[in-house]
Amino acid sequence: MSYKVGSKVVCVNADFSALIKEHPEFLDVFIQLPKESKVYTVRTTEIGAIRLEELVNSECEINLGGVEIWEEPAFDSRRFAPLLENRDELTESMLDDILIDEQEYEYFEIEVEEDFGPGIIWN
Repeated sequence: MSYKVGSKVVCVNADFSALIKEHPEFLDVFIQLPKESKVYTVRTTEIGAIRLEELVNSECEINLGGVEIWEEPAFDSRRFAPLLENRDELTESMLDDILIDEQEYEYFEIEVEEDFGPGIIWN
């Protein structure tokens, strides 16, 4: 799901244990971690990742295909869900995530007049 800067999100997955076990240095970079069920504000967005107003971590060296840059790491956006204030926002959010192809569909009706057993009659 894509988020907009300033939107409210709620953390739905704050379990970093597998990541920490595989990469212990993770805790050297992410000093502040989100807490499950807590509400946060999106500060910046990237493809599949967000940074939060309430949590700011130090920049670290990141290797991007041989190019090394210094940047604050971001959290995987799948760890969060949008916090919706009302039903209209829910509907709008759901519609934003649906891609509809403009196609014409031909509708037709079929009439069946057979008895398929007791209590089942198709008309």
